[in-house]
Amino acid sequence: MATTRIVGIDLARFVAIAGMVLVNVTVVMGGTEEGGGWLGSLERGMQGRAAALFVLLAGIGCSIMARDDGRLESARRRILRRAVFLLAIGYAWQLVWSGDILHFYGFYFLVAAACLGVSSRGAARRSGRPPRYGNPGLKPIIYIR
Repeated sequence: MATTRIVGIDLARFVAIAGMVLVNVTVVMGGTEEGGGWLGSLERGMQGRAAALFVLLAGIGCSIMARDDGRLESARRRILRRAVFLLAIGYAWQLVWSGDILHFYGFYFLVAAACLGVSSRGAARRSGRPPRYGNPGLKPIIYIR
């Protein structure tokens, strides 16, 4: 099966991984001083953002995988295999470095596999929030008093 790569997603994935490496290396090495030149500015700018970008890209990858695969059960099995792999590697790596977050990504993939193919209404029910209330983040925008 020939697959085509989406260059923009690959580039964003590189930025996310490079940012996480930069942030984690500076944490392990004791951080940068206030100022720290351009590298310190880059590191402070990437804190929290690189990991969030990586999670976002993982979700996009799961969506593309489910769409391209055509069968949800096949995509769910592939995502579950990745989840188990990340959980195993993440917990093993915890023995080497306690700052590792790969096991969190494993749990995120477990949630993604469980939610694959669920409708918006079904997702709202699973979250415990009735769908008629809508998105709580939009209420301040919609109900201006």
